[in-house]
Parts: sequence; C-alpha cells; structure tokens
Amino acid sequence: AYGTSSYEPNAFCGTGEFFLIGGHDYGNWIFQFSFAVTAATINSGAVAERMRFKPYLLYSFLMTSLWYPIACHWVWAPTGWLRELGYHDFAGSGPVHMLGGASALVCCWFIGPRIGRFAKHGELI
Repeated sequence: AYGTSSYEPNAFCGTGEFFLIGGHDYGNWIFQFSFAVTAATINSGAVAERMRFKPYLLYSFLMTSLWYPIACHWVWAPTGWLRELGYHDFAGSGPVHMLGGASALVCCWFIGPRIGRFAKHGELI
C-alpha cells in the first residue's frame, strides 16, 4: 500500500512495489487494501444524498490509489516523514480515519448542504 523500496528512499511517497509489481506478498496487499477501502467508505456517509455515483467512484479510485498510499507511507514506511519525526500509529487510526474524516470534511464543504434540508436563511426544515 505504501510502496516501500530498497532503492531511492523517499520521505514523501514510495517508489516501488506498487500493485504487487516486484513483490509477491498477496496477504499483506489485501490487508492494506482493506484499510484503503475503509478510508474511502468513511466519506460515503458524509456525502450520502449529495454526490452522484460516478463522481463518488472517481473519488474512491483516487482515494485508494493515490491519496491513501501517500498518507500511509508517511506513517508506516521506514522512511516516512511522520515516522521519522517519532509518530506512532495505533491500529491505523492515523492514516485511515484521519484521511477519511478530512476528505469527508472537504467533500462536504465543497458540495454544500443537502438539498431540501435547510430553508433560505439556514433554518431547519
């Protein structure tokens, strides 16, 4: 998930072993993929009834293939910058839940309130 590599260590993102290329640890890949999907599904509750299905699929693809691997590299890779600063993660709470919650907040801010939920001046309907 976080693209570790024995060559060219990088504190920002991994540079190798993406999608099992050059590695054969299928169990770890599935395990890490389940965390990536969890981070993406945290957002689904926040954008329910606000986002169309195709943009949500695009968001989920970007979350699991780009944003999540970078964030968990920061925490779990031996050369990640947060790990080098001394950050210790407990059961995925950092990369999984913080990334999912932060992306949900940004999506809700960008999309706006649910249609039909509030009156013109912000009163509840």
